[in-house]
Amino acid sequence: KLERVPVCVCMQRCREFLDSLALDAAYFDPQYDRCYCQTCATTIPDLLETDRQHGQPYEVPKGWCGFGLAVPPRARAERVFDEWVVSFHGCPMELTPSILRQGELLMPGDTLLNGTQLPNRLTRGGEERVGLYTSPSIKYSELDIYTQPASWKGHKVRLVIQCRQKPGSFRAEGETVSWQGRFGDARISQHFTNQEIERFTHARGSIIPSRVLVSMDGTTREDEETDRNAARKQQKELRKQLVKRFRDTTLQVRVAEKLALAADAASAAAEAARAEAHKAAGAAMQAVKVAGSELCNAQPKFQDAPLLATLETWVQYWGELELFKKPQLGERTGEKVEQIDLRSPMETPAEEAAKVKKKVEQDRKDLVDATIVRLMKAARMMRHNDLFEAVCNEVERLFRPETQVHQGANRSLARFPVHRARPEYHRDLPLRSMKKL
Repeated sequence: KLERVPVCVCMQRCREFLDSLALDAAYFDPQYDRCYCQTCATTIPDLLETDRQHGQPYEVPKGWCGFGLAVPPRARAERVFDEWVVSFHGCPMELTPSILRQGELLMPGDTLLNGTQLPNRLTRGGEERVGLYTSPSIKYSELDIYTQPASWKGHKVRLVIQCRQKPGSFRAEGETVSWQGRFGDARISQHFTNQEIERFTHARGSIIPSRVLVSMDGTTREDEETDRNAARKQQKELRKQLVKRFRDTTLQVRVAEKLALAADAASAAAEAARAEAHKAAGAAMQAVKVAGSELCNAQPKFQDAPLLATLETWVQYWGELELFKKPQLGERTGEKVEQIDLRSPMETPAEEAAKVKKKVEQDRKDLVDATIVRLMKAARMMRHNDLFEAVCNEVERLFRPETQVHQGANRSLARFPVHRARPEYHRDLPLRSMKKL
């Protein structure tokens, strides 16, 4: 195991993981170990080597722990730490032993320690595109498509090789991970545009690995943009739901307004109908008074206020003005009434006066009987027990048994206990009994 002085908890954890790879200590140079965790890199700027002659700064790998590698003698001879630029190369951690053994990065087709050849996993465009890909940004090199993170003791671990690269041996290119198709114009790094974030070269010897960088549970730009897109999608769906709810609420409000307008119109129509009904009731009551006056004037002896009030009450509820037409003699039986000449020369004046008096009395009785029969028919037709009983009580009060005819009428009324009968009882009254009454 590598003997290094522990610096912080993050450095200790990353060193423990590196020891688990069983790498030979001869590959490492502890004097170049650097910790860039949030605690240790608070005073380090985001870009370094901005004042170098080569003019190629690099992005500080904050959140990572770096373990220095033993560089070959030519590195010191060519002054790579002073004149060469810093680049990062993301690779799966199973390639690390082969890179350390050969002292240089691997291209597709190179032979690994296990005797297999490195497959062409990402390169597209033919043989011309087969080469070495690096980047001045750790944000680009740490993407999952390059590092293929592994799980170790519940942690998500990534590994990147920090290198020194000879200026002028590479060309800057745009990203080749389909970033724009997935995330649009979002920048991978704040310090390098997506059009110059990648470096490509065919010169294998122009790159010398200088550190092994280890990250645990780090968040990449890909993770951030994925979460942001998910949040945008959720916000868009929420906005869509709110718009739909607003439209539904607006529609409900409009329907409620229409119903309120319809209710107001119906209320106004009801008020108008009620006013018309009151007006018609007033006209009906006036007609009742006129009809009652005509009825009373037709027979002066048949004038009584309570009975007229009963008739007005009946008309107020049912409006049967037909009842108040003046009944004619013989109308209740349909029979022909024989007209008697009251001026017969065979009779004495006393007999003629008695006959006229008898005729007037009989007309009065016929008029009363016809009116009562009509009222009882109407009460039976309307199934109104209270009206029928009121008519009977009124007739019994007005026409007490002073003559034989009136006694018979009251006996006929007593035969029908209407206040204890069923509502449909009056419908079954014999017409003959009513005529007799």
